[in-house]
Amino acid sequence: MPPPCFDQDLGFGKAVEDFAIKQLVTHEVRQPLNTAQAALQSLAADVAAIGSTGSNVGLKLNNALTVLNAITASISNSILGATLISNSRKAERKLVDICDVSQLAYLDINLSSQSRIDVQFDQAHIYADADPIVLRLALRNLLENAVKYSPADTRIVFKVAIDEDSLSIQFSVTNNIIDLSMLNGDLFARNKRGADSRYGGDGLGLFIVNEVAKMHEGSLRYDIARNDVTFLLKIPA
Repeated sequence: MPPPCFDQDLGFGKAVEDFAIKQLVTHEVRQPLNTAQAALQSLAADVAAIGSTGSNVGLKLNNALTVLNAITASISNSILGATLISNSRKAERKLVDICDVSQLAYLDINLSSQSRIDVQFDQAHIYADADPIVLRLALRNLLENAVKYSPADTRIVFKVAIDEDSLSIQFSVTNNIIDLSMLNGDLFARNKRGADSRYGGDGLGLFIVNEVAKMHEGSLRYDIARNDVTFLLKIPA
C-alpha cells in the first residue's frame, strides 16, 4: 500500500494539471476568439457607418458577430465559473478607470442590442482598485441578462456612480422584465437559469456576478419596481 503522502502528491499533481489546462484553454482558445471578435466589431461598425449598398453584408456581419459573442461569453463564463467554483481564482486588483472597464463591457454586447442601452457615468473618470478582467465579465453578464430577459423594444439603463456615504462604486442595470416570476428563488445560485429552457444560458451569469462582488468585498442585490428590475453591484471605492 502506498504511503499517505502518495495520495497527497497525486492530488497536488492533479490540481497543477487542471490549472495548466485552464491556462491553455484561456490562451489558446479564448484569445483568438477575442481577436476575431474585435476585428468583426470594427468591421461591423465601419459597414454601419458607410451603409450597405444593395447588399446584406451588414446583416451577415452582425449575425456572425452575434454567434461569436455568444461563443466567447460561454467560454469566458465556463473558465471563470470553474475557477470560482474550485476557489482557485483570486482577485488581481490594480488601479483602473472603472469607466473604461464599463465601456468595454458595453462594447462586448452585440451591436444590435447596444442601441437599447443608455450608459450613464457619474463622472468621466472613476478610479478604483479592481480586477478589470473579472469585473468586465461581471458587467457584461449583467447587461446580457438585461437584454435577454426584457422585451426587445424596451430601454436598459446602465449607470456607474460613486456613493459618497458608503464609499463605494455602484453599477446599476435597470430593465423591464418579461416575466416577474423569473425573479423567484435564489437568482445568484449556480445553474439557476440553466434549468430555464425558454431562454437558454449556462446558469453561470448571475452566479459569476455575485462571486465577483465577493472577490472585491462588495455586494450584489436586486430591487423590483412595478415591471422593472434593477441589479446593483457595489464594490469599495
